[in-house]
Parts: sequence; C-alpha cells; structure tokens
Amino acid sequence: MTGRAPLGTVVLSYGLWQQRFAGDANVLGRRILLDGAPYVVIGVLRNFDYPQRTVELWTTMRFANADYQERNNNYLRVIAKLRPGVSVEQARSEMRIISDRLKRQYPKDNAHVGVTINGLRDEISDRSRLMLFALLGASFCVLLIACTNLANLLLARDLARRKEVAVRNALGAGRERLVRQMLTESLAIAILGGLLGVLIAAAAVPLLSRLVPNALPLAETPTIDSHILLFSLCLTAITGICFGVIPAVRVAAEASAPGLQEGSRQGVGGRKERLRSILVVAEVAISLILLVSSGLLLRALWRLQQVNPGFEAHNVLTMRMALPMPKYEPTARRTQFYTAVLSKIRELPGVSGAGYTSFLPIIHQGGIWPVTIAGQPKNIDRAFHQASLRFVTPGFLETMQIPLLRGRLVQESDTDKTQTVAVVSNSFVTQYWPNQDPIGRQFDFALDVRTIVGVVGDVRVRGIERISEPQVYLPYKQVQDGNLPWYAPKDLVVRYSGDSAKLLPAIRRIVAEADAEQPISSVQTLSEIVEAETTPRLIQLRVLGGFAFIAILLAGTGIHGLLSFTVTNRSQEIGVRIAVGAQRSDVLGMVLRESAFLALAGIVVGVVFAYAAGRTLQSLLAGVPPVDGPAYAAAVTLALCMILVGSVWPALRALRIDPIAAIRVE
Repeated sequence: MTGRAPLGTVVLSYGLWQQRFAGDANVLGRRILLDGAPYVVIGVLRNFDYPQRTVELWTTMRFANADYQERNNNYLRVIAKLRPGVSVEQARSEMRIISDRLKRQYPKDNAHVGVTINGLRDEISDRSRLMLFALLGASFCVLLIACTNLANLLLARDLARRKEVAVRNALGAGRERLVRQMLTESLAIAILGGLLGVLIAAAAVPLLSRLVPNALPLAETPTIDSHILLFSLCLTAITGICFGVIPAVRVAAEASAPGLQEGSRQGVGGRKERLRSILVVAEVAISLILLVSSGLLLRALWRLQQVNPGFEAHNVLTMRMALPMPKYEPTARRTQFYTAVLSKIRELPGVSGAGYTSFLPIIHQGGIWPVTIAGQPKNIDRAFHQASLRFVTPGFLETMQIPLLRGRLVQESDTDKTQTVAVVSNSFVTQYWPNQDPIGRQFDFALDVRTIVGVVGDVRVRGIERISEPQVYLPYKQVQDGNLPWYAPKDLVVRYSGDSAKLLPAIRRIVAEADAEQPISSVQTLSEIVEAETTPRLIQLRVLGGFAFIAILLAGTGIHGLLSFTVTNRSQEIGVRIAVGAQRSDVLGMVLRESAFLALAGIVVGVVFAYAAGRTLQSLLAGVPPVDGPAYAAAVTLALCMILVGSVWPALRALRIDPIAAIRVE
C-alpha cells in the first residue's frame, strides 16, 4: 500500500474525442486532468446523449462517509434497469414501501421526502412531446390534402375516359380488370411521388437537428434508417391505393353501353361533382386548421418575446470558468482570483460592469435550497419553503441591471468576519413578509442564518416560459472553506459597448495572467441565451407555418382544378347561356359563387376543428386563448385570398368561351 489515492476514471463522448484528441485510437489509458485531479480514459461513447446532448464526459462519483450521514442530499437522480418481467408500476410500489420505511426510521429528515419513478421515455417534457405530435399531425394533414388533390385529379381524368372504359368493357374487359388497371396507374404515381419525397427528405435531414431541443437526450442529427424507409414505402402504397380505389370503382361501375352514347356531352352536378366538392371543402378546412394553429403559436411566440426576464440582456458577454477543487477550495484563494480578474476587466475600454455568479439565469435552473424562518409555521408543501441560491460578487447585480427595490446590494465589505447577509427577490418578500419591511429580517438558508439587507426585482431563472421560485443572492466571501463548492461563482458577466469579439481576447489574457491553467468555456452573449429560449419555438413555428402554406397552396390548387374541370365540362352550357343573352358578369358570378360556397363551407368546418386544435395546443400557447381573434382573422383572410387566386383563372376562362364554337361542338 503506497497510500496514494486511486486514479479516477473517465469516459469521453465521441464529439470530445474527435475535437480534443483528434480521434486518437490510443486515447484509452491516457491520463488527463479534470479540476486539477488526474483521471484515466477508459472508453469513448458514441450516440449516447444522456442526460442531455451537451454532456461531453462521464466520471465516477465517490462519496465520503459524511455524505452517507447527511440525509438532506436529495439532489441526485438514479437510473435503474428493470428486471425482465418487472413493470414500472411494480417498481413504483416497491420504492413507495422503501420510502415509507425511511419516513418512519428518520421522521425528522424524511417526513416530506418521497420518491418518483418514471420511464426514461417519459423524460421528454409534455410540451416537447406535444409539439412533436403537432408537427406530425401537420405533416399528416399536408399528406391528406395532397392525396385529396390526387383523388380529385383521378376522378376528373377517369371521368374523361368514360368512353374509353366503356369500349374496353364492350370488348370483354371485366370491371375487376378495369379497377386493377386504374389502381396500378394511381399506385405508380404515388410511388414516384414517394421516392421523390424520400430524396428531398434525405437532403433536408440536417435541418432537423435544429428542431431537437438541446435539453433532450436525443441524437442531434436524426438519420434515415431502414425502418423509416419501410414506413415511407408502406405509407406511400397505402395512400396510393386508398385514394385511387374510389375513382377506379366509380368509373368501372359506369363502364356500360350508355358511356358509348354520351359523346362529349357530360353534365355536371350529381354525386360525382358532390364528391369532388366535398374533397375540396375538406382541403380548405384542413388548411384553415393549420393556419389557425400557426397563428396561435405565432401569437404565443410574440407574447414570450415581450416577457421581461428581470434583467437587461443587451450588450452583456458571458463565459464560464469553473474553478477546480481542491485548488480553489479555500475561500481566500477564490477571492484572490475573482479580485485579480474583475479589477482588470473593469479597466478595459468599453466595459461598464463585470461580476461573477454561481449560475447564470435560464441556463442553470437548479440551486434550490430550503428556507426556514423562526416563528413561522412550515407549510406542508415543501416547495413553498424553497428559494433559488446564487453566490455573487459585487458588481454582478449591477451588471445584469437587476433593479434594486430596497436596501443595498452585495458589497466587498461583506466578508466572513461580518454579519452573514442576503439580497432577496421581491417574490421572496411577498411570500414571507407581505406588506412588511423585510430589511433586517432573518432566515435560515444555505447552512447559516442570513439577514436581509436588500431587495431586488424577480428574475426568470427557470426560463422565459416558467415562473421561477424566489431568489436569494449571497456574498461570495461569506462561505466557509470546503462548504458548498458547487455554488462557487463560475459564470462571468461583462457589460460592454462596442464589439464583443474585440473584448474577448483581452479577457482571456487577463484570466491567463491570474491562472495560466484556468480554462474558459461557453462564451456567448446574454442576448443569445435569452433568444435561445424561444429559438426552438421559432424553428418549429416555421416548420408548422411551412406546412400551413403548402396546405393552403394545395387547397387553392384543388379549387382551381375543380373549377377548371367544371368550366370545361359546362362550356357548352355556358355558350348557350351567352347565346340566349346572359351577360358576362352573370357567367363570372356563377363560377365565383361556386368557389365562394366551397370556401365558406370549408372555413366553417375548419374554424370548428381549429378551435379543437387550439384547445389541444393550449399548453404551448403561453396564455394566448384558443379563440384568438387576430389569429383566426388572419387565417380566414389568407385562406380566402388563396381561394380567390385559385378561382380567378377558371372564371376568366369561362368569360372567353365562344358561344358559337361551344354550340357546334356536339
């Protein structure tokens, strides 16, 4: 026994292995330093993105004996693999028994501690899952509209071939054979379209990486595998058959001798025209559903962009420099580093403020600690007595421009030799001392009794869309050596004017002068952090909006095709009307009235189902009601405009019909 501590082990992510070690095959067994401690590389993981895609390495967690005695350490998440035949519900039942036993054994510490068990696939948030389903539903709607257009085209084409079909039937071709022929043709069209779609999808796969939120343990760039190709092939075949069978059966059923006698005189109306009209109404309704859904999400995005995060994000540069332990375990060593760095950064041209914090808001949403106030009864709900903890240096709150509402901010004079103080958020005061002066009040928090010296505005530390728990800011010097090392300030914020790219090299040089081995990571502006909160929504909205645009375009094409076919079939009737004195405006009104009827019918149906879709998406709407006047008005207006555009050309064709030529056709 040499008395030396064993080396820690580390597993690298594939991306880190490629980036930092150039894909060196001899990396196994190599020693690296993490937080100043040596570790040996024992493996490289590929396509493993848990707990999130930003994780680049995994190490072994070791516990000291004191850790096992501390029963308030409930910050870890446990991943377990169920035995074969064991359900999640059985695991919940067993863990509930264990939890109840611990409550009886340790009533003081475990009275309000429980256990929650979820399947790994349930780690995807409800909002992310709902948005994925919404995009899937939108793609299905576009497919449905495209297939409806295909069915309409096949109906029109097959009705135009009635004489040909009748001749084939007269020569001995049975209805089964005729149906098989027409189904083969529609299936061939569907397969060719499906193959083209797969090629376009393969080219667009890299764009899908922007749809996957960083917080989800999913591959950054999805791939097209055999399962997806097989699904696409089956879906293409099913749609080709389903939407080709109705036109084929209808025309084959009319393959009789009268078809030979009809000549070119083919009236309109009846069940065939009603079927095509119903299909067009369905297209308009589905398009309106997508337009309204996109409008509601757009309104929600606009509302979120107007939310005040509680700080001024413009012109603030952020970066992370986690100080390695135990090198910086003494508070005095950390103080020396922060002082050396901040004093020089504040002297840089264009810099108006700088400071450190334990965690930047929005990026790190944890750091929750229980709050105990003498003389106040504890609420049964433990979440009521919790607050977000951040140790900060003087200058951080000023740099973030978090407004001071009362008292003072953290100062350099707040040291381990003075009274332990705290600056709290307005929601903290409202929760514990409503309508009272909080200055001088005390509470037990983060291993010490704190005295409130200042009140600041609330910050949305958990993101723009979530209301955060109250916040507590503590002076970075008022922590004992070795206590709460995870909360040591590590994120630097610098308020500047000018170009941040010119400022960064100077900051790197200053940090290197303070500690040549200290790395800097996660360099980004505070505006980018805030914008990243709504970027997934924006991208998903663009995709859904793209689906809606394609849908309304297809619906307009469907109305155009139906009216064109109607005008062609009724050209003789229109010619007769003009010949006996009908005005051109009457003919124009006749065609546009049919278009308006289809549009209004589709809009009425679409509005009803759009409301249902809005209710389903309500958790994504950020407070926007499912019945939002501007969203509905914009969707209906856009639908009417597109339908009008699709109706103009057939109407103009009707006006150009020569009555003499039309009458002589027969």
